[in-house]
Amino acid sequence: LLDELCAATGETVVLGKRSGSMVTYLNVVESANSIRYSALVGERKPLHSSSAGKALLGAMPPAQRDALLAPLKLARVTPNTIVRRELLEKDLAAGAKRGWYTTRGENVADVHALGAPVSIDGEPYALVVAGPAHRIEGALKAHAAALLRTAIADAKAFSLPKDNIERAIKKGTGELDGGNVEEAIYEGYGPNGVAIICDIMTDNRN
Repeated sequence: LLDELCAATGETVVLGKRSGSMVTYLNVVESANSIRYSALVGERKPLHSSSAGKALLGAMPPAQRDALLAPLKLARVTPNTIVRRELLEKDLAAGAKRGWYTTRGENVADVHALGAPVSIDGEPYALVVAGPAHRIEGALKAHAAALLRTAIADAKAFSLPKDNIERAIKKGTGELDGGNVEEAIYEGYGPNGVAIICDIMTDNRN
């Protein structure tokens, strides 16, 4: 999975998972380019200044994200780090609408990155493409498309229609208008009568 994304983008690819108020790098496949973003398995990055962290924050239910961020100080890692909560929320909302999240020199000054949430065995992870700012920005849409294709590939295992997958990719790369995003609440009951309530945001009324 990571090797294929690295080959498709030519940039370093990272798989991360939240650990408290940080994101931990679990796997890293580095770009073959001599000038590249280098990272190590086990590195920890702040949630608010990394694309992996933003992807994980953006995938959280709002109440859970609020509880996590409320006691945290958004420390400035570089001059570009977002340190105001309202600006971070605005950035996360933009990422959620696209389907992928960005950092532009917010964690490492000359590195730009794209991140998307992925689910592995029901657990939330983040998949990231990172590299020198000029290369990432020069191929932003292509990298976003490759990232989204990889991130939602698991949907095929659940028989999600191909046109739904393609629609999500086109929306994320700007080829398709975002449309109106609306809140939807689903209620049901699981085993042993456990009540389940899902509060989601969607632009798909199907």
